[in-house]
Amino acid sequence: MRPHTADRSAPGLLLSLLLLCGLFLAAPELAAQDDIEIEVVEAVEETLDSADTEELEDPWELPDNFSMSPPFGQGSSGAHLSFGFALSGIAPESLDPDLGGDLVLNVFELYFMNKGLLFGGSWTTSALYDAPNYDQFLFDYKGLLLGYDYSLFYGKMSVRPAIMLGRGEITMIRTRPDITADAAFNPEGREVLERLRDQDFYAIRPSFSIGWSPSSLVHFRLEGGFLYPTGGEGSLDDLREPLYTFHVMFGSNR
Repeated sequence: MRPHTADRSAPGLLLSLLLLCGLFLAAPELAAQDDIEIEVVEAVEETLDSADTEELEDPWELPDNFSMSPPFGQGSSGAHLSFGFALSGIAPESLDPDLGGDLVLNVFELYFMNKGLLFGGSWTTSALYDAPNYDQFLFDYKGLLLGYDYSLFYGKMSVRPAIMLGRGEITMIRTRPDITADAAFNPEGREVLERLRDQDFYAIRPSFSIGWSPSSLVHFRLEGGFLYPTGGEGSLDDLREPLYTFHVMFGSNR
């Protein structure tokens, strides 16, 4: 009966050998698969570590100081057309005892502003209302206007230091009725004129002003300055006086 027992164990041994061969052949593939899985896990861990150590930039992220509100104060930008009148410290009677009243100056300015820097031109003419014996009284100056305009209270107010550099002139021609009526000296009775003054000069006018804007297109400004004429023939000391100007402006502030 022993031979029959040996025959039954032979198929079991053959099956065992086949299983061992299969495991031997599949081992490299399983090892390679394990290596791939380890590499993927290491790459994911490295990415997570780098994300933890380095903050990724968000293109849609707003800066910490971002605000939709306009700034409380900033350099002004825009353009203005200004009309104004000024009272001068120049006393007409100091120019000629026959003169009286107040010397009123008419001011016209056109300028542009960019981030506070101001560039433009200024023109000033005079009007003397109490000069009955004068044929001509001319006092004016014009030049380049430079300054810095700074807006406050969200554009409602502004402060501005400025300076004008240019040229000016003064001409004074009065009538002489005493000589005109003198038949011995003027038998033809022609009107006699006397040229008291005719001077050209360089004009420097530093100033400081405060502006108020009730609307985006209309503005008002109070300005204090000092006119310093120089370089002309003869004395100009009687023209070196302060000025007080009120401006009405049309334009835009940004």
